Amino acid sequence: MRRAVAAALAAALAGCWSLLATPTAGAHAGRVVVTVDAERTAGTTNRKLVGFGFQPAVSAGQFGPLAPATFRLDAGLEHLVACPSTSFAPGPLADLQRRLDTVAQTGAEAIVILDYMPPCLADTGPGDPRDPTRLPPRDPAVWQDVITRLVTALGPGRAAAGSQ
Repeated sequence: MRRAVAAALAAALAGCWSLLATPTAGAHAGRVVVTVDAERTAGTTNRKLVGFGFQPAVSAGQFGPLAPATFRLDAGLEHLVACPSTSFAPGPLADLQRRLDTVAQTGAEAIVILDYMPPCLADTGPGDPRDPTRLPPRDPAVWQDVITRLVTALGPGRAAAGSQ
């Protein structure tokens, strides 16, 4: 069993290495030199261009002088929607609201990414081998209702839900 796992791992690594070793389209085989001058001041950072993926374990103070204007938050709809219904699971919704509050406390804005498709809403059927979280909605009207309710739950009027 261990040999089979080791062989599979070796094959996977060899495949990955071949992808890394192969030049991509438009690439050239010539040598390229990149120099970074970390001692030279280039001026102030354009705050509108600074943003980060939100990580709850990272303190906003750790971003120092960058003062990000935005944080990306993944909604995680595949966990947020309580399949087979279209209602929201209270735990994941409260967590997303807390993350929004944390971003607001840093003075930044959140960009909420509406990913991934809840399996019960995906356009799939029995025996479909595709990942349902990567598919479009089966019923666009139901999807629109879910997104409308999510925007309402995350918007400025969410104080009733125990958040800001």
